[in-house]
Amino acid sequence: MYMRFRTIGTTLLAVSLVLTSVFALQRRGFREFMEEEDNPAPIPVDANEKTEFVFARLRYASERFGWGRGSWSTDYPKADRQFVQGLRRLSRVHT
Repeated sequence: MYMRFRTIGTTLLAVSLVLTSVFALQRRGFREFMEEEDNPAPIPVDANEKTEFVFARLRYASERFGWGRGSWSTDYPKADRQFVQGLRRLSRVHT
């Protein structure tokens, strides 16, 4: 019986820690990574505005044994910002 309560308590603690960290990270807002912007595009004036649609790619480190950069950043950030600009122009979605 003690082991069952201990397992439930540990599970609840783990879930609450994960949820707390997710909510905390969610409030951090927009961040720039200037050292990775080889293909610059201007940041929109309304970048931190609350909208009904948000597009983002996750950032992760993939060194590939120390050679070059990961494939996720091939066209970062220009393609992301151009996608949002096109979506604004071609639809009524507030991005």
